[in-house]
Amino acid sequence: MFNIILIDDDIVSLKTLSKIFPWESIGFKLSGVFQNPSEALDFIENNTVHVILSDVAMPSIDGVNIARICNEKYPQIKIVLISAYRDFESVRNVIKLENVVDYLTKPIESKKLEDTLLKFIDEKLITFVSRNNSD
Repeated sequence: MFNIILIDDDIVSLKTLSKIFPWESIGFKLSGVFQNPSEALDFIENNTVHVILSDVAMPSIDGVNIARICNEKYPQIKIVLISAYRDFESVRNVIKLENVVDYLTKPIESKKLEDTLLKFIDEKLITFVSRNNSD
């Protein structure tokens, strides 16, 4: 199983996505759900995470900055940015980062998310890399 975390300041979006999507049936373990991006970054520091699904617009640390931080510190983590805004211009530059692999708009279509995650596995974009032996 690959570990995935969700980051979104909208609790309704988090609950909906975490409950209705069949994570395990496609090879993913939902390892964390975070409303606070700082808590997510702390979690990443101490746990193996393969994929981050993060909202773009958040008040403290936005998804763009999460992508930049992870690109520098954890380049092996793949990131899918999500947004209620269909304005791709706001994330055009960050999508060029090596670890940002897709951009989905809310409401997220289950099939589109599944296709994106399965693409990671099919194209071997994620691997079972662990930062320490306790994972």
